Amino acid sequence: MYKRHCGNWFLASVLAAACAESAYGQSFQVTDLGSLVNNSYSVPHTFSQNGLATGYSYNGTVARAFSWSATSGLRDIGLPDNSAGYGYGVNDLGQFVGYRKVGTTDRAFFWSSASGMIDIGNFGGANSHARAINSSAQVVGLSQLSSGKYRAFIWSPSDGMRNLGALNDAGNSYATGINELGQVTGFSLTTDYTMHAFIWQEANGMEDLGSLGGTSSYGKAINKSGQVVGYSALGAANHAFLWTPGGAGMRDLGTLGGNNSYAKGINNAGVVVGQSDSVAGPRAFIWAEAKGMLDLNLQLPDNLGWVVEGGVDINEVGEILALGRNARGKYHALLLLPDNRP
Repeated sequence: MYKRHCGNWFLASVLAAACAESAYGQSFQVTDLGSLVNNSYSVPHTFSQNGLATGYSYNGTVARAFSWSATSGLRDIGLPDNSAGYGYGVNDLGQFVGYRKVGTTDRAFFWSSASGMIDIGNFGGANSHARAINSSAQVVGLSQLSSGKYRAFIWSPSDGMRNLGALNDAGNSYATGINELGQVTGFSLTTDYTMHAFIWQEANGMEDLGSLGGTSSYGKAINKSGQVVGYSALGAANHAFLWTPGGAGMRDLGTLGGNNSYAKGINNAGVVVGQSDSVAGPRAFIWAEAKGMLDLNLQLPDNLGWVVEGGVDINEVGEILALGRNARGKYHALLLLPDNRP
C-alpha cells in the first residue's frame, strides 16, 4: 500500500507532487508518471484498483505500450520486435491489453508476466484492437471481419473470441469497456444508420442507449451498476453523458462553459471524469451527483506546472488517471491521488 499524507509521500518515482484542498473536501497529490525517454510524451488509458496504469509512450523510435506502478515506475511492457504498441487496459492481476503494429495491420494483444504476449486473433479480417479487461481476464475490443466490417468482441484465454454483433448487421460495432459482471459498452451503427452507444449483457444481448437528442452517441466506460458514460451529439456539439439502467436513461452532464465535453471514466460510486472545453481551452473535469461538473485544475495548486487537460480513469478510492501538458508543451500521464485514501 502507498503511505500518504500531505507534504510527505513515500514514492520513489515521484517527479512532481503537490497537495491541494479540493472542492470535494479532500487533498490531492499530483504525480507525473514520466515517459520512456527524456523529453518525450506519455498518454494514459487505464488505472486499476491496486495502482497499475497503462497507456503508451514514445521510446525515441516508436510508440510503445507501458506499464506503471509505484514500485517499478514507467516501463516498456516488452512487446516483441520493437513494434509500435498501445496499452489500453489493465486489471488488478497485472494483465494488460491493447494492440500492436504488425506490418501494416493492427493486432490485439493480451500480456502478463506469466504468459508473455498473446495475439488474441481476429474474425478473419486484418485488424483487431483490445480496449479493456476485467479481473476475470475478459477482454473487449473490436475485430475486423473478412468483409472488412468491424465487430465488437469479448475474449478470454479459455473461451477465445466471441462476436457481440451490432445494432445493425450492415454496420460496424466497437466495444470499449467492460465491468466485473461482464457487461460491455461501446458503440454501434443503428438501423437508422447513426452511431449509438450500447450496453451488452449475456441475457439481453446489445441494447441501444439512444442519445441526448443528436444523431450519435458513444459509450466509453461502465461500472458495476451498469452505469455507462461517454458522449453524445447535442445540436452541433458533443456533451458528456451518464446513462443509468432502470429507466433513468441518458443524462447530460454539461460542460465547463465550452461547447463540448467527453466522459471517459466512471467508478462504482458514480463519480465521472473526462474532458471539457472551457474558455481557457480543454480541461479535465470531475463530476459527482452532489457537486456537478468541476474543473480539476481549480482543485490543484496554481504553481503545479501542469495543465490537466483530460481525466481518463478513476478508481474506487478516487484516484484519477489524467493527461497533463507542461510549460514546454509536452504531454504526460499524471496521477491525482486523494490524501484521504484509506
